[in-house]
Amino acid sequence: MEQLRIYVCGEFESVLIDFLESGLFSAEQVQTIVDRFVAEREAMHANSAANAFMERAFWEHQLSDAELLAEAEKLVGSSNLLDPYLVTQLSETLSQMPGGRPLGDAIIEAWTSAFEAAEHTDIGDDNPFSRRVHPAIKDVVDRVSVKVQERATVVDACMFINSHKTWGTRQQVAMKRATCADFDVSIRTMDSGTLRVFMPQMIKMCLQRETYDKHFGSATQHFIDACCAISEDTSVPKLGAIIKHFFTGNWLEGELTRASSPKKTD
Repeated sequence: MEQLRIYVCGEFESVLIDFLESGLFSAEQVQTIVDRFVAEREAMHANSAANAFMERAFWEHQLSDAELLAEAEKLVGSSNLLDPYLVTQLSETLSQMPGGRPLGDAIIEAWTSAFEAAEHTDIGDDNPFSRRVHPAIKDVVDRVSVKVQERATVVDACMFINSHKTWGTRQQVAMKRATCADFDVSIRTMDSGTLRVFMPQMIKMCLQRETYDKHFGSATQHFIDACCAISEDTSVPKLGAIIKHFFTGNWLEGELTRASSPKKTD
């Protein structure tokens, strides 16, 4: 790496090392990284142009409104690469200029249309500095957030919690909405890599129910009920053994014992 004068190692450099060590070249992996680099470069240029316009509009009083509007027209096509706060600032600045409101509205519309059309897996809930956001942007973000929350699964929520050590509205909604049947199907169908993370995280939440139940409702009990049902299912003995492993050695073991005990009859 030093001979190649590469002193900071990222994803691309890791792929390069793999190629130098093995001689195997993953075109798909390289293309994914390059595509992301290109997208990041375009976003950087768009933000630079937008900030430059805001600075010129405020400070360069020699420029005419017509000159500024001509410059702002170039920002419409790249407004989807900006954050919602900068887009709001652009719209507000243009709306204060004679003849600038239609252009400000066009920038807002371009951003909201692109945002609604994009594929979203998660949408942050926070605006820690309470920055202004255009009402149209808030409306579209709220609509998309509802759709994202509706698509969220208990597995998504659990993996997010495990990775981030916290949760947001999306994870809360998914956990509260999850039924025993949802947990049952998820445990039976998830791949082994996901199961390795999912089971310990859910067991941790069950063992600390006083912390999690007030946020997630009956999720931990539904998980326990689903595990009890799977552990008794003779058609999936290996999966049942995995569940029994995690339930052994703590108070949860009694839940499986009660589930497997013969039911009393009158």
